[in-house]
Amino acid sequence: MKSKASSRRKVQTVDRTEQDKKPGRGSSDSGENLETVLRAVVAEEEGPQVIEEWLSIPCPYCGEQFELHVSSAQDGQLLSEDCQVCCRPMAVNVWVEDGAIQAEATRS
Repeated sequence: MKSKASSRRKVQTVDRTEQDKKPGRGSSDSGENLETVLRAVVAEEEGPQVIEEWLSIPCPYCGEQFELHVSSAQDGQLLSEDCQVCCRPMAVNVWVEDGAIQAEATRS
């Protein structure tokens, strides 16, 4: 599943004197007039990007594969799950490595 990257726009206000403007753009003789310029700036969303995936993990008891929905927000966590086939409890270690989510199931 692809990660959701989003950005937002904010407006930055910049004050410049008439002398800072390029020639031929309505410059004033006094040089003290200020012009307010609005400029759109793209700011990246704060915080890390969250990756969500469905991983196929083998049960450490019966060996059957089952699907587990994991997120990069679970990085470094140890989850407690029951096998969907034999119903035995297992510990699922989730971590992020090189931008990909990894998971490993062990017996509880």
